[in-house]
Amino acid sequence: SLLGSARAKEAAVDFDSQISDLASNAKSRLVVLNGEQYPSYCFCIKLYKEGKKYYIKKGYFNESAVMYTEQTLKPGDDVSVVSKYIFVEGENANDDKGIGISGKVKIKYEAPSQAETEITEDGIYIIFNRSGRCISGNGVYHFYKKSNNANIANVTINKNGSHQSK
Repeated sequence: SLLGSARAKEAAVDFDSQISDLASNAKSRLVVLNGEQYPSYCFCIKLYKEGKKYYIKKGYFNESAVMYTEQTLKPGDDVSVVSKYIFVEGENANDDKGIGISGKVKIKYEAPSQAETEITEDGIYIIFNRSGRCISGNGVYHFYKKSNNANIANVTINKNGSHQSK
């Protein structure tokens, strides 16, 4: 029981740390793909579930793209993409799945004015723009012990870019 609680708390701390990195990158760096700067792109992460585990995958958001799809770029690929969400091969751990979170945890997302829903394979994209505002994915992320559904921790991301863990 204590181990499950510790894993849920650790997952929330890891997630909050990734949000801090995302916010910092969004305000201090330009997106660079294949050696070229793309000032209209934003940094993003995707929180998603694959099998029994959750993953946090780093990527980029192409606001001017036409299609709400994901695209994986290989180093050296042409960056004239049409997908909103871009992930670069080799930039994420675990064979490009991202940072893994224990399968002993259940994560739910509660968007403003909506009921909480469990994170699935489709995932949630969290996007910060260059001014440090969260333009997608703001709300409360609830971390539960999978064994008994006890809520162990919450991470709140505000539209203004601030975030806190409880």
